[in-house]
Amino acid sequence: MKPAISVLFVSFEAAPFAKVGGLADVAGSLPRALRRAGADVRLVIPDFQDIAVEGFEFENVPIPSDWTVGIDFRPYSFRVRETRFPDGTPVWLVGGDDFFARPGIYNAPGGEPFGDELERIVFFNKAVVEVMKCLEVDVDIVHLNDYQTALIAAYMRRLYGNEERLARPALCHSIHNLAYQGVWPAERIQTMGFPPEDARYPSPFEWQGMINLMKTGIELADMVNTVSPRYAMEIQTKEFGAGLEDLLRGVSGKLRGILNGIDTEAWNPATDSHLKYHYDTGKLSGKRGCKAALLKEAGISLDRLDLPVIGMVGRLVQQKGIDLILEIGDALLATDVNLVALGSGAKEIEDGLRGLCARHPDRAGVKIGFDEGLAHRITAGADIFLMPSRYEPCGLNQMYAQRYGTIPVVHEVGGLADTVTEWDPSTKAGTGFLFRDAEAGALSDALGRALLAFQDKRAWTELVKNAMAVDFSWERSAKGYLEFYAEAIERHRGGKSA
Repeated sequence: MKPAISVLFVSFEAAPFAKVGGLADVAGSLPRALRRAGADVRLVIPDFQDIAVEGFEFENVPIPSDWTVGIDFRPYSFRVRETRFPDGTPVWLVGGDDFFARPGIYNAPGGEPFGDELERIVFFNKAVVEVMKCLEVDVDIVHLNDYQTALIAAYMRRLYGNEERLARPALCHSIHNLAYQGVWPAERIQTMGFPPEDARYPSPFEWQGMINLMKTGIELADMVNTVSPRYAMEIQTKEFGAGLEDLLRGVSGKLRGILNGIDTEAWNPATDSHLKYHYDTGKLSGKRGCKAALLKEAGISLDRLDLPVIGMVGRLVQQKGIDLILEIGDALLATDVNLVALGSGAKEIEDGLRGLCARHPDRAGVKIGFDEGLAHRITAGADIFLMPSRYEPCGLNQMYAQRYGTIPVVHEVGGLADTVTEWDPSTKAGTGFLFRDAEAGALSDALGRALLAFQDKRAWTELVKNAMAVDFSWERSAKGYLEFYAEAIERHRGGKSA
């Protein structure tokens, strides 16, 4: 029986092979969820030197030696390796030593951007199109993610629009974070393989006299989505549109918001291998055990076990609102609370958190860096989870927290607003606490409501169970994407692109 729909899902990162941010979690989970829903899906990612290979077997896919990718009049060879997820979902890794035989995914070790970033993107995008031609890939949908894959849309629509195999698929473009758009000087259009006039208005490449790959993908795609309904509305405003708000309002007819899901197998408090104790809504005692273990790991006395533990996990950058926490940190820790934090990012914020914990060593601990196990243990052992992000396209940690019965306190933006509902003590409805203004006082007020609710143990238990009952599975998201794909096919066949 033929699958209902076939999809080539293209991303610059995907867990567990290569991961930098939330896109990797999406690309590593959504294709498998779509397959479970009946779609025929293949994931395509770059074959980086740093690809995680443990637990996977790879086979070389034969490519004729005369098939190359041309960049600035020079040919580059490419290769394809294939592996599969345990459920059978196929993965192609497209590589070339000239661009990927080095450490790093987006940046070199130490955070410096690659000097040939554009060439790496052009190589991967062109190679994917050549693979589609060479291996006679015939699909209904080509799903692109962020600016690093947007040139595929340009090659398929503007260079190969007369080739049936490349003209037939509908194009979908997902915006995971609009702040990163892939902007280059206009003269780089030729490196991308297009003539100079394509860098001028009203070309889909042109943006304020430069080339903008995110804009290119948005304009040429049949359908566009962001990773939460609220963020899809926000990016049409000046505050969140990052300079593309006029364009996004203009294409609002093809713009959708589909909430990300989470891996409910990896993130399950009943079976999590990172935890010493396990629990579910029927037996919550293991959560107290996780709390005690977390305090011990953070160097905080178990005499403080009955006091609320506030947890934080994430990048320590201004976008995440960590400066608001630092602003209220001393006053907060002067009360009967504990704080455990994990993350890395801007040095001034790292130093601020270190200083805060040094001033309150009996009730606060921070680890600078990333530790997957500790991230799980904070999520399980904390009572309250802080996410005061200034903007958040979707966010995953607030969903992990709710699945683990750890109550989120979040800024009412993007995916945070879509996934957390305010606790109402009179009706016992809600899953967390929200604040509207990105100000320290507003965060403090929301935390105050959470800490007050914590004092009523019976009501708090109901709140915990509410949070744990919310369905954040990828199955729900996959259903939304299948509807999105169907709409893209209909628009493509009808000749619409805006």
